[in-house]
Amino acid sequence: MLVKKHDFIIIICTLFCGLGVLFINDPTVCLAIALIQTIMIFKKAKISLFSILAFLLNFCLIQEYGAYVGWDVYGLLAFKQVPIYFYEMFICVFSFNLILYCVLSISNCLENEGKLFTLNVDAGFQISVLLIIAAVGITFLMFPTIPSLGAFVLTNRFTRGILPFTGWSCMPPFFMAIAIMNERCRKCAIFVTVIIVFWYVFHGERVDCMGLLAFLAIKYYNNNRNNKNTIMKIGVIAGCVVVLFVAVGMLRTGADNLQLKKVLNGALIQSTACDVSYVFNCAVDLATKGELFHGITFLSYAVNCVPFLNDPYSFGSYIQNFYPTAGGGLFFAEPIANFGLKFAIFFSGAYILLLARLVRKTTKYRFMVYAALCITIFRTAWYGLNYPIIAILYFAPAILFATRLINRKKLGGYNIDEVSN
Repeated sequence: MLVKKHDFIIIICTLFCGLGVLFINDPTVCLAIALIQTIMIFKKAKISLFSILAFLLNFCLIQEYGAYVGWDVYGLLAFKQVPIYFYEMFICVFSFNLILYCVLSISNCLENEGKLFTLNVDAGFQISVLLIIAAVGITFLMFPTIPSLGAFVLTNRFTRGILPFTGWSCMPPFFMAIAIMNERCRKCAIFVTVIIVFWYVFHGERVDCMGLLAFLAIKYYNNNRNNKNTIMKIGVIAGCVVVLFVAVGMLRTGADNLQLKKVLNGALIQSTACDVSYVFNCAVDLATKGELFHGITFLSYAVNCVPFLNDPYSFGSYIQNFYPTAGGGLFFAEPIANFGLKFAIFFSGAYILLLARLVRKTTKYRFMVYAALCITIFRTAWYGLNYPIIAILYFAPAILFATRLINRKKLGGYNIDEVSN
């Protein structure tokens, strides 16, 4: 694990610049430093789970900056009932960026991430077909109504489904991410994926679809990284998807007149990003007053390991006892609300190292965990770490077990090397 000379210089310069701008006390310079860090991360990581997570966190810093300097922002963030803690968010984002760049520079995590996509993770034709059927079935049970513009209401997502939205929303994208690896049913899987994305989006739900598209973008980049036009193609498609999903978000909030200028402005100042940035301010305000949770919300992760168990410890419900929120919470909010700002920096480092360790070995199970984390990357950044737990603990092992069972049956009961953990 060696640091290249130019990476070392960049890290040192960035560290001194970050410390310096805090004394300058200029929010624009702070934002510029964070954006430069983001560019450096993308230059090194390209299209990656690491770079996408960094982008989402830095994007929220833009929302916070807008609220701090007086831009028109969205929702509760605009009312400023809670102080705008821009510099606290800058410290968190800056530290995250710096730690991430250091890890990318001193480890082989990007190379290891690419190796995951060289692994044969085909679950087999039979399992893939079952996954497609299950994905369609769960989608229709969550959203039993016909998708339409009139269906853009919150009750469709949370209360009208036969299956609850919470806990199940990431399962169809996860199943399709695995099914699409089978060459025999790939065309069918792509067709069904389009239907599922359409069904989600036109019921007003975008986050899980964006996670699935992020996973497919990372997969496409790693399979075509030698093509000079790969990143440009991904960028163009991503831009179109963002514009479409911003328009959907505006329709979901009741807008009846979509103008291109408003849609483009909505891509810069995004409603969900503003909401979770507001929750970050609530968490910092809570910590400033000394009313910390002292780790109680982290019990939520243990509770969510048991399907259908009621979760009384979620960060979203706890923070609402002190502040009215629209739900969710920026990646740093829960650590701050529990143990303060310094713990949020430690939490960031621990999570980055965990991701780097995940991709360290190339196995089918680790690929499925990686896929689940990619699909829930938007929820991880903006809602919390609970969402991929069920997929990681139950569905990924179940798929591996079923694949092994079918392959063993085909070979007359003998163990086979290609079905590995």
